Amino acid sequence: MNAIQIIDRINQVREQAAQAASEGRTEDALRLGGQLDELNAQLEDAIRREDAARAVANTLGAAATEWRPRNVAQAFLGPRDQFAGVRLVPEDGLTNITDAVSGLPTPIETDRDIPALQRLSAGFVDSLAKGRTDGDIRYMQAGTYTNAAAAWTEGTNKPESSYTWVEQVAHMQIIAHQTPVSVFALKHYGQLESIIENELMVGLHNAEDVAALFANNSSTGIVGVTQTADAYTPVANDNLYETIVKMKAKSLANTGIAPTHVAVAPEVATALELLKTNGGEYLRLYENGRIAGLEVVEDVNLSVTVQSTTSDGILVYNANAATWFTAEENEVLMGVIDKQFIQNTRTMLAEGEHALKVTHPKSFVYAASVL
Repeated sequence: MNAIQIIDRINQVREQAAQAASEGRTEDALRLGGQLDELNAQLEDAIRREDAARAVANTLGAAATEWRPRNVAQAFLGPRDQFAGVRLVPEDGLTNITDAVSGLPTPIETDRDIPALQRLSAGFVDSLAKGRTDGDIRYMQAGTYTNAAAAWTEGTNKPESSYTWVEQVAHMQIIAHQTPVSVFALKHYGQLESIIENELMVGLHNAEDVAALFANNSSTGIVGVTQTADAYTPVANDNLYETIVKMKAKSLANTGIAPTHVAVAPEVATALELLKTNGGEYLRLYENGRIAGLEVVEDVNLSVTVQSTTSDGILVYNANAATWFTAEENEVLMGVIDKQFIQNTRTMLAEGEHALKVTHPKSFVYAASVL
């Protein structure tokens, strides 16, 4: 125990000893008194050890443990106890960024009471295999195949299988966005950390997820998996569980590779949890994050709204059928654009560079609207 824990224990034992004495339980009071003597000795020893540890740390000129950032915001801002505000001066190594937009509105000052940092929600892109790259990736994508393997009879031709592979290129693409920030916010560590993690990084992560699902930039950027997926139309009168089971079978039949995941819109996940028997009892087919043997990924981006009509989708796939590559890790930059210098504002920019390689496109079976 450390010194604080021992002090808490001493206070507890002291109260117990006082109560025992007031109730006439002499033996208990004496026993507790002995415990107090032992705890006091432990406290003295703990204080000596902690003083010695602090002296060693001070001698070395550093804390006993090395500080490490736990998120992008802390990597940008540095240790909180050393934070002295963010300044745009040459020695900081910061460069101004330019933008074609003329003029930005003076921002409204935000509340100093920053809520707790929210966790980046796991989505489809998080479930894919990950990789690193320094450039565009040339690779072979599985096309159609015919497996004719069979028993052979002597004197006859052996069966011939047909496999088609198509050369593809996974282009790197920068995904980015920016937000104006008041210069007054640059002096507040908690507020900056919240802006970076709750707004910039959450928004960037969401854009990456949308790209992995739906992007269609075959010439210079990312092509999302739904662009080449096997489209599935739910059978009339099938419930959602039956639809997922049939999509799972289709994915396996397409590639010979068993699917591992099913990504669903939140509304679909809710409907799965509420499936009932004809007698009104919940079926409980979706429990512990799995259904039909597949890991469920709830993704808000599978709720697609076009001209006020929302479609809630399902995507069944093997997580290794595509790989999400990172060329440059997500980072945060600070700069000035347009009239910001005289408006007491700055711009915070978050960006990352990624590529998506889809080796088995037909592993992805996509039903765009199931509700």
